Amino acid sequence: MLSWPIVSDVRRAGSTGGLPFLPPVDPADAAPDIGAAVSPEAFAGFLADGDEEVARWALSRQLATRPRAVVYDTFVREAMRLVGERWVAGRWTISEEHLASRTLARVLAGLAPEASPADRLAPVAILAGVTGEEHSIGLMVLAHVLTGAGFAVHDLGPDVPAEDLVRFAAKARARLVALTATTAAREEAVRDTVAALRALPIPPAIIVGGRIAEVADLEDLDVEWSGVSLVECGRFSRGLAERLDEAV
Repeated sequence: MLSWPIVSDVRRAGSTGGLPFLPPVDPADAAPDIGAAVSPEAFAGFLADGDEEVARWALSRQLATRPRAVVYDTFVREAMRLVGERWVAGRWTISEEHLASRTLARVLAGLAPEASPADRLAPVAILAGVTGEEHSIGLMVLAHVLTGAGFAVHDLGPDVPAEDLVRFAAKARARLVALTATTAAREEAVRDTVAALRALPIPPAIIVGGRIAEVADLEDLDVEWSGVSLVECGRFSRGLAERLDEAV
C-alpha cells in the first residue's frame, strides 16, 4: 500500500511528464481510519504543498477521533516543528515554510468550532500577540480551545500594543486575557502588558502561552497560568469559566 509521501511523489512526477497523473480522488470518499493514520510528517508535506483540501481532510479525521486540544498539542505541533526544521536545514525554502503556515491557517479556519447564539452570553476572552510578535497560528488554536472551554473569544491577532489591548479589554469587560509570544526577546513586552492589565479597576485573569513559556523565566510573572500545553490551558480555562458562571 502506498504511503502518503509516495503518493505525493507520484503526483509530482506526473506533473513533469514522467509517470502519468493519478486520477482525482475526493478525500471525503476515503475510509475514515486512513485519515486518522496520516502521520504528522505527511501532514507537513500537504501543508508545504499548499494542498488545503487534503490537509483539511486529514486534520478533520484526527479531530473526529481525539479531543481538539490533544490533536493540536501533538499532531499539529509536530507537523509544524518538522516544517521549521526542514526550513532551517535547507530542505525547504522560506516559500514552502510560509505556504505551510498559510495553508494551516486556512485549514484551521475551516475547522473552527461552530458558534451559537448562546456564545454571546459567555464570559469574554481576549487573545493577542504582544508588541512585536508576528505569529498567529498559536492564537488560532488557542481560540478554538477557549471557545470549547466556554468563552466568547475575540482574537486580536499578533503585534497588539499594550495600551490598545488594555483599552479593548476594559471596553469588552474581558474576564480572561491570553497573551502569546515565541521568543525571549518579547519578555519585556509580556511583562509590560501584564502590568498594564493588572492596573485595570477590574483586572481579568491572565494566561501566557507560546514558546516564550519555555525559553524565558516567567515564574515571578503575575498571571494565573502559563505554559505551552493546550490541554492544560483548556483544563484551567474550563475551571475558570465554571467559576465565573457560578458567580453570576
